Amino acid sequence: MTYILKHILPPATVIEIGCGVGTFAYWLQQLGFAVTATELNPDWRSFIRQKLAIDVSDYQLSCSSENSAHYDAVIMMDVFEHFSNPLDMTAALRNELKEGGIIMLQMPLVPAGAEYSLLLAQKASFLRYLLPGEHVRLYPKLAAQRLFTRAGFRHILFYPSIFPGDMFFVASRRPLKQYRDDIIQEAILANPHAVAAYAALENFRRLIA
Repeated sequence: MTYILKHILPPATVIEIGCGVGTFAYWLQQLGFAVTATELNPDWRSFIRQKLAIDVSDYQLSCSSENSAHYDAVIMMDVFEHFSNPLDMTAALRNELKEGGIIMLQMPLVPAGAEYSLLLAQKASFLRYLLPGEHVRLYPKLAAQRLFTRAGFRHILFYPSIFPGDMFFVASRRPLKQYRDDIIQEAILANPHAVAAYAALENFRRLIA
C-alpha cells in the first residue's frame, strides 16, 4: 500500500485484476480510491460482494487494440505469470490505463542465471513456483523490464517484494510521480471516511518497521 500511495492518490481510479478474496482492494477503497476488482473464482466474488461491498466481476483482459483508458492504475498481484501470451497482455494492460497511468505488479522472480538442474541440486525455494498449467511464464528481472519497456512502459521502478522469491515493480509510459508523505496524508485526510483506515495502516507500518 505504501508503494502505490507514492505514485497515485485518492480518489484515483484503480482496477485490481485477480483480487483473490479482496483484501488489497478493500483497503484501497477505504482510503478513498475508486476501486474495481476482478476475480475468476465465483466463491471469492460472492464473498467480496457480501462482506466487503466492492464492485467485483469476472472481467478478463482483452487483447483488443481498442483503447478503453478507464483507470489511473492497474494492480496485478501474482497474476501475470498465469498468462501464456505476455505481449498481448502488456498491450491489454496499456489499453486499460489513462495517459500517465501506472501498473503495479508482483510476480515470481527467476533467479539470475538459473538452470533447472542447479535449482534441483540446491533444493531452491524457487522450485515451488514451477507449477505446470498454472505458472506458464516466469521471468528474471531483466526480462520483465524488457517486456514492459517494449509495451511502452519505459519508466519502471522496482521495490522490495512483499513475499520472498517475488519481484515487485511500478511501471508507466510517463515519468512516475513520487509524492511526499505530507502530500499523501493531506490527500487521504481530505476524505473523513478514510481517516480510520489511514490510521490503521500507519500503525501497522510502524509495527513492522
